[in-house]
Amino acid sequence: MDPVTFLAISTATQVAGQIGASRASSAAGAAAIQTAEYNQSIRERNAKVAENEAALRERVGEGQVDDFRRKYAALQATAGTRYRASGVVASSGTPLTVLFDQQEKDEEEKYIRLNTASDAAGLRERGVNQRLAGQLTLIEGRQRQIAAKTQSRSDLFGALTSAAFGAYRYRQIT
Repeated sequence: MDPVTFLAISTATQVAGQIGASRASSAAGAAAIQTAEYNQSIRERNAKVAENEAALRERVGEGQVDDFRRKYAALQATAGTRYRASGVVASSGTPLTVLFDQQEKDEEEKYIRLNTASDAAGLRERGVNQRLAGQLTLIEGRQRQIAAKTQSRSDLFGALTSAAFGAYRYRQIT
């Protein structure tokens, strides 16, 4: 094979390879951003689920408090009526114990409320973390896309350089 033909084939092959690498880098960048956007959408969905769980936990907690109040109020009303009807003094003995028990029940209601608020706050925090992770995923995807575009441009410039150098060598031979 004569040197001119070999040079032309060699240069064309090198340029074609660099153009192919450029296209592959562009495709990798597009895939990176698509993957990041998909992952971010999953994170956003998870955040909404956490928010919904927090709202549900609050509703359930309020229901528990309401049920507790209804049951305990009925018990207190019955006990109070019986004590008053029997003429018992509420400042000593069993009636005093019942009053202390009522104070403990009030504390139990506060505990239910605190536990509900704590659970809901934890769920909301999980939602915030999901959103932040989704935003980070997008940032990383964009950075990968930028890196792929830079690599693609570098490959194209390499192809142009190879073509120019091949043309220079061709002129030197002919």
